[in-house]
Amino acid sequence: MAEEKRGHLDKEAVLLLNRGRRGLRHLVFGRTAVIIALLAAQGFTVVCCTISMFHSVRAWNRANIPGYYEVYIQASMDTLRQRDQKGLYSRNAENVAGVGLQVEMPSTPDLILDNNGQSTPEEQVALLCRAAKEGV
Repeated sequence: MAEEKRGHLDKEAVLLLNRGRRGLRHLVFGRTAVIIALLAAQGFTVVCCTISMFHSVRAWNRANIPGYYEVYIQASMDTLRQRDQKGLYSRNAENVAGVGLQVEMPSTPDLILDNNGQSTPEEQVALLCRAAKEGV
């Protein structure tokens, strides 16, 4: 299985790199997904935080990663600008997801966490733990 996934990834790499910056980002997310799939197939529980910007990557994850569970942490652009310690959102930086880079928002996440400050981080963790315990 590992060789098959690596072979698929290498073929896709050439095609994606020829698509410029979007292709390169897609390649990086794809490589991360393959590594996660390899670990999950060996029985590991893998937690990975990414800005997975493409529906195709999330679809591949669902089809190929055992126990895949997608958590979408959403925050409004106003909230992001208020918390913007590096000035990425307030100066409308070109290479920031959701600002200059188009993002395909998750259409079927298993859990959505609202990160606009209505609940504390502890409440968010409790919600996530409850969902995991219930197998949601």
